[in-house]
Amino acid sequence: MIFVHGQLLPDSALPALLQKLEGEINETREKRTLTPETVISALDALGRRLASGELDDLLKQYLPAGVDLAALLPLLSRESLEHKLRIELGEDPFAPRDMARTTARLAPLGTLLHVAAGNMPGLPVYSVVEGLLTGNVNLLKLPSGDSGLSLALLKLLTDTEPKLAPYVYVFSIPSSDRSSLQALADLSDGIVTW
Repeated sequence: MIFVHGQLLPDSALPALLQKLEGEINETREKRTLTPETVISALDALGRRLASGELDDLLKQYLPAGVDLAALLPLLSRESLEHKLRIELGEDPFAPRDMARTTARLAPLGTLLHVAAGNMPGLPVYSVVEGLLTGNVNLLKLPSGDSGLSLALLKLLTDTEPKLAPYVYVFSIPSSDRSSLQALADLSDGIVTW
């Protein structure tokens, strides 16, 4: 499956998508409208829904046996996400910083390709969350063993906040499909591996 603009598409849509993906990414990056607050609010709202049990029936079909999302829920809270940004990037990370002879400003890298490991449920989503918090467009290559949990959670997240949809692309591409992976890498400014 492919996840684009908040919608699931069949794998057969990959060639056509790769043809137009650079233009779509550039259009999203030109707008530069994604703020950490938008991401934090959406994640906090999704975390509260998960904690309430409202989504248990949906997630049970994707969670591997014996895995409980309860351990991951604190990572989705507003407090945890704000703390993460403060610790890693400072109090007001995207504000200009006056220096001796110039002004510096942190900015998103641009487009990140996440090559996620499948050894922990939710890890691919967490990788994308970090990219979203810093305002990047995120291309996620799912691990082969992903049970659908990542797609389900990212769909819930973009349903919660549709502004996030143009910043999240998910691909179920086998590692043996070198040409598709190379095409995604060519569109990326950085590659995140776990």
